[in-house]
Amino acid sequence: MKPYQYYLPTKIVFGTDSIAKLPDLIKENFPKKTKILLVTGRYSLKKAGITDKVLKILKKYTVVLFDKVEPNPTSDIVDAGIEEYKKNKCDMVVAVGGGSVIDTGKAIAILVNNKGSLESFQKGKEPTMEPETLIAVPTTSGTSSEMTIWSIITNLKGEYKNTKKSFASIKMYPKIAVIDPRLTTSLNAKQTASTGLDALSHSMEGYWSRKTNPLSNIYAINAIKLIVRYLPRAVQDGEDLEAREKMSLATFLAGLAFSNSRTGHPHKISYPITTQYNLPHGAACTITLPYFMEYIGDKDESMIEEVTQALGFDNYKSAVDFLKNFIKDLGMPNKLSDLGIEKEDLPHIAKKTYMPVEKQVEPVDIDYKDYLQILENAL
Repeated sequence: MKPYQYYLPTKIVFGTDSIAKLPDLIKENFPKKTKILLVTGRYSLKKAGITDKVLKILKKYTVVLFDKVEPNPTSDIVDAGIEEYKKNKCDMVVAVGGGSVIDTGKAIAILVNNKGSLESFQKGKEPTMEPETLIAVPTTSGTSSEMTIWSIITNLKGEYKNTKKSFASIKMYPKIAVIDPRLTTSLNAKQTASTGLDALSHSMEGYWSRKTNPLSNIYAINAIKLIVRYLPRAVQDGEDLEAREKMSLATFLAGLAFSNSRTGHPHKISYPITTQYNLPHGAACTITLPYFMEYIGDKDESMIEEVTQALGFDNYKSAVDFLKNFIKDLGMPNKLSDLGIEKEDLPHIAKKTYMPVEKQVEPVDIDYKDYLQILENAL
């Protein structure tokens, strides 16, 4: 066995109704903090009463509400959040929402204390200063942003204008993640399916990544098993608390898996698909996932043997067929043609998303010709 490292500095607080612990967590861990920038979304959390619930829970603190985040957040939203933070002299960030909200909270927390534009960090600049204190409270089961180093923001300026691009630093782990499954019961069926598929993609890509390790693999396999069993239930009945709890657990395990092993091409492809075809991130990740699994299996099925078994099969071809149907049965597209993408569109998508072999994390090398063939198979 090769030596490996595993790192997760985020303190995890997990359990139904654990959101109520938020004031005590702040008091115990950050006793000098008094003024919170509460980062959240514009619509769904307000409608579900979650925004008011959190404001009530935090009534002993001065809270500045920043509720301007939308799906696929942009650099303008981040800039507005930084301005609000500085203007009100806040001293910590609490981000309550899905991946878009938490990614925005991460970006605000790191950019407030570090000189440089968002673009400079998206180009790889490493922050020199620690971020402002960040507590992340997910309201979806999928992104695992509450326990990873990445923030994905669509830059509206500079070289990356109108491009959805991630940036990362080991400094960007939230200090605390509060995972309360009850907060996910407000998601509709489509949101539940898409975010759950994001967790599935994290698990599978994290498992077969070249950077994986035995610990990540254990987390990934157990996450896959939970998702296959409980995601259909959560989609069918959003108030099924057991299914919500298991999906929150699966997302947590998926985050433990891919945060140390990384995702690959299915996630890379999702970015232009999300922005150009208005498909939610999770569904955009899994639309090509079965076809990458098939490609890897064709090269060496032993590399995905445990994934095949976690999906309930002994033969990877059967597992691939199951995965395609699983995605479709959840109401999500399982072919690029479902989005109106045609063969002549594929070279453009490939050019924007193909990673050279030295940057790939898939367990087998994928040359450009094969990459195009995978996309054709996914039509």
